[in-house]
Amino acid sequence: MKNLNITDLVQNEENPRLIKEAKFRKLVSRIKEFPEMLELRPIVVDENNVVLGGNMRMRAAQEAGLKKVPVIVAKDLTEKQRAEFIIKDNQSYGEWDWDLLADNWEQDSLIEWGFEPYNFGAATDFLDMDDETEPSDELPPAPEKPKITDDGYVRYEIVLLEQDKQKVVETLARIRKEQDITLAQAFMFIIHEFNTK
Repeated sequence: MKNLNITDLVQNEENPRLIKEAKFRKLVSRIKEFPEMLELRPIVVDENNVVLGGNMRMRAAQEAGLKKVPVIVAKDLTEKQRAEFIIKDNQSYGEWDWDLLADNWEQDSLIEWGFEPYNFGAATDFLDMDDETEPSDELPPAPEKPKITDDGYVRYEIVLLEQDKQKVVETLARIRKEQDITLAQAFMFIIHEFNTK
């Protein structure tokens, strides 16, 4: 790993990963508050300083006013390996253990760090609107069938209005505490109550 002038880095125009403006602003804030984060997760470049992994971190570091950033140079990659790395580096594998998160981290800290602790699936991107955008009454199309994870769970996506999301989070937290149950069990508790009325 070495430090390079940020002006020497070349943004990869073929990077398929995008970041919405609100999340980009959070990333800039995180880098300003905790620039050492980049040493723990350096930007990956090729021999020509073209960014293979970390395009958004590079842009956010520029916006944050950093002059130098830590990089790892990936040498001697074939074109196929470069293309493969770009895709694989941008994939998210696994699922969050919501109970472990809820039990060990404060929600306010998670949010401050840019994490969305109660992201109920990709459909919550529907709620990521600029301040100038008026909420729409249109919901995204429902998936044809629920997604099943590798460990046999069925994954459902829930879309909520922003003002309802906080109420659901608070209700789930209250049920978990009162009943001493997991987050998944709290969801099932709500579903059971709804179905018996």
